[in-house]
Amino acid sequence: AAAAAAGAGERGEEPREEGDAAARRTPQQRALLTALALLPPLGFALSDPSIFFSALDNAGTYGILTLFGIIPAAMAWAQRYGD
Repeated sequence: AAAAAAGAGERGEEPREEGDAAARRTPQQRALLTALALLPPLGFALSDPSIFFSALDNAGTYGILTLFGIIPAAMAWAQRYGD
């Protein structure tokens, strides 16, 4: 663990804690997790692009609502009533 922490510092990363699950993942596990995250959306996009674009549109709606609706209001509130 100490050698892993020393190696992490050389790469400019912060040393990881002993209990950090990402520090214990093998390259095969990382590849599997990457495939599990990327292959289902890719499958939907290749089978029927309209489903993928519809889901992307819905996801973007919530992101834009947060970015341009909630955050400016929260910033104004903090400016007015914050410390």
